[in-house]
Amino acid sequence: AVIGASRREGGIGRAILANLKRCGFRGSIFQIHPEARELEGLACFPNVGATGHKVDLAIVAVPASAVEGVVSECARAGVRGVVVISSGFAEVSAEGRLAQDRLRHLVRSAGMRMVGPNCMGVLNADPAVSLNATFAPTWPPSGNVSILTQSGALGLAMLDHAASLNIGIAGF
Repeated sequence: AVIGASRREGGIGRAILANLKRCGFRGSIFQIHPEARELEGLACFPNVGATGHKVDLAIVAVPASAVEGVVSECARAGVRGVVVISSGFAEVSAEGRLAQDRLRHLVRSAGMRMVGPNCMGVLNADPAVSLNATFAPTWPPSGNVSILTQSGALGLAMLDHAASLNIGIAGF
């Protein structure tokens, strides 16, 4: 599920949705938007529970103030993993640190796994999966190298460089 796909060109959620489609993700994609019925040719649902399907991964790209509510909703719907793209947590203030601590407690108490907050997303270049749940413009060839980085700028540069050298990436 992509939570926060936007009608607005240039939005992070919209870029992630475009990457999922462009890179040929093999699974189902559910867009979550409180008002829209359709974006980019895909139906929208007001929340994860309204999809009528088991959602195993939610990509969260909403304002920081809405993240806790969205992740709580995901927990209630049985989502097992969340990738929180949203920023505005420990990296900005003491209040943000407290919100991040609450978020960590929420996902742990629900038995969920979380990447983020304030991250670029995740990527699995295995052709059987083709998951590009990032806002990176580069889709690398599939291979054996995985990348984990704290820096989004460094991550983008590494993906670009790997693609330019035709180095295959397994995961990011």
